[in-house]
Amino acid sequence: MSNKVIKQSVILITVVAVIAIGLLIGFKHHKKSSATPISRSPLRINTANQPTLGNPNAKVKIVAFEDLKCMMCKLFNIGLYPKIKKDYVATGKASYSVINLAFIPGSMNAAVTARCLFDQNPPYFFKFVDYIYHHQGAENENWTTVSNMLSDASKIPGVDIVRLGVCVSTSAHASLIRDNLKYARKIMGSTVRTPSIYVNGILVSPLTMERFKQIYDLAASS
Repeated sequence: MSNKVIKQSVILITVVAVIAIGLLIGFKHHKKSSATPISRSPLRINTANQPTLGNPNAKVKIVAFEDLKCMMCKLFNIGLYPKIKKDYVATGKASYSVINLAFIPGSMNAAVTARCLFDQNPPYFFKFVDYIYHHQGAENENWTTVSNMLSDASKIPGVDIVRLGVCVSTSAHASLIRDNLKYARKIMGSTVRTPSIYVNGILVSPLTMERFKQIYDLAASS
């Protein structure tokens, strides 16, 4: 191979390498710049009379809008929530409130049961929610019948099943659950998404632990 050919080959390889590096840098910059910016206009979310865990006087307040038949809610509660509860709620760094919705067909019985349990004893609400997410059926299946919900609730020690049966069968809190959905629409607009997690009124999007920490740190330092 002549020196001329070798020189041309070296130049070609160098040019290709420079282009590749340029594209890589541009791609990284695009990924970084395309990330959703953290909102600087937090919403005011009213959690009065909603099930809440943790320090009620904590500076940081976490609010979760959920539907008990929502598959993504199950993934959040089994995946990210235990970490959030352990590191932020149980330590008193934040409070955690759940605004329970029922917009997936058939989910009203589950929502009403959870709320009736909250009336009996607030911790029962969270135990029931945890049980449901760990035994959740498909969104398009009718597994939230009154009998099934009472059976699931009976797994929680101390629950008064007779009292609960009366509360659920009369749909005692159906209007409250419907009001929750109206409130969710006020917060989110016409399209309600669950789970929607807010930290001091800022939506965690995308819903990852990394993003949660970013917004928590911002809220805690403000």
